[in-house]
Amino acid sequence: MFTLAASRAKQNFGVPIGQLAQSPVAMERHHQTVAVVMSPESAQSVARLAQQPGELRRLA
Repeated sequence: MFTLAASRAKQNFGVPIGQLAQSPVAMERHHQTVAVVMSPESAQSVARLAQQPGELRRLA
């Protein structure tokens, strides 16, 4: 997962948007993750997995 400071994401929003093709982007403020942004395809995959609790346990 690509990580960057929330202030950098705010100043250059194209950076995290461009990175979404490869992986979700975590945004940090004061060295703590405050947000994760992902592509619509990734979000749909997560939603499908959430509907299958046994599958989540297998992947963990």
